[in-house]
Amino acid sequence: MSIINTICTIDWNMLANIAVSITVPISAAFVIWQLREMQRTTQAQAYSVALDRLQNEKVRKARLLIFKLVDKHLNKWDDKEIEAAEMVCHTYGAIGQMVRHGLLSKKIIIESWGPSLRRS
Repeated sequence: MSIINTICTIDWNMLANIAVSITVPISAAFVIWQLREMQRTTQAQAYSVALDRLQNEKVRKARLLIFKLVDKHLNKWDDKEIEAAEMVCHTYGAIGQMVRHGLLSKKIIIESWGPSLRRS
């Protein structure tokens, strides 16, 4: 049998269906993998942003200042202390929004900054 006769006897529709049935699951798995990798990249970028914000020198100094205010009544806070508290609250608020919208893992924030959050 010649090659031309063999090619003519191939059921091309069936061969195409086989190719599609093999390709579709592989493509779906690849898309799922790509989506997971994109999510990991987004989480890593968001963590970097959170780290930059929380470890900013001004924010760290503000946290230290408010930690010292634990026994001082709010009515006796001066403008610098109120400003420090506002900075800490705004910073944690921004990080909280990132967690709320799924950009950042709640677990990572709690494990990394949980004690500081509770103390603040």
